[in-house]
Amino acid sequence: MSSDGLNVNSVDRFRKSSPRLVLEEHGSCEVPAGCAGVVLRWHNPDAGQPVVFRCAAPGRVELFVNGQAIASRAILNWGDNTLAVRITQIDTPTPFLMTTRRDLPRGEEREANQLFLADGCSSADGSWLACAAQDVPADGTAVDCDVTNWQSLRTEATQFPDERTWMYESLQQDGAAGLMLPAGATVLVRTQISVVRGEA
Repeated sequence: MSSDGLNVNSVDRFRKSSPRLVLEEHGSCEVPAGCAGVVLRWHNPDAGQPVVFRCAAPGRVELFVNGQAIASRAILNWGDNTLAVRITQIDTPTPFLMTTRRDLPRGEEREANQLFLADGCSSADGSWLACAAQDVPADGTAVDCDVTNWQSLRTEATQFPDERTWMYESLQQDGAAGLMLPAGATVLVRTQISVVRGEA
């Protein structure tokens, strides 16, 4: 023991536990030095379902869940959630595809069809709405935005850009349909994602 009363090389003070949280282990990687690493994350199961979004679009993409800007990961509330996608700098009429995958810790792998949330995978069933160019409202990403005059995306794309065909086909294989967006340099896309706790 050092003179100031600290235990040298002790990690006991960094130990954590919680009766309400789950410590998840996500992936691992090898680095050239020979060390292995793993990502650990605390998660409160009552908070909702962690998910990862993947998207292919003809411009710059911004994601919003229940009115809040996110990167590519979010925790969806149990029940209904609003997903909004703002696509800007559109310069070509290429299709839009998106998948929403459960972000499960290692050891909880499932069949592929159980990993993806059907509501969160782009579909030509009319549940994905869009508003283009000058008609995009300022509150378009808000949960309570009026979408009465928005267009239902029902036209399914069959042709993908040559330079990113692999990305579009990858999302398509995961259950996403390619949707043709309305014309405009800026388009806002919205849908509702329902998450049932018993299916998590």
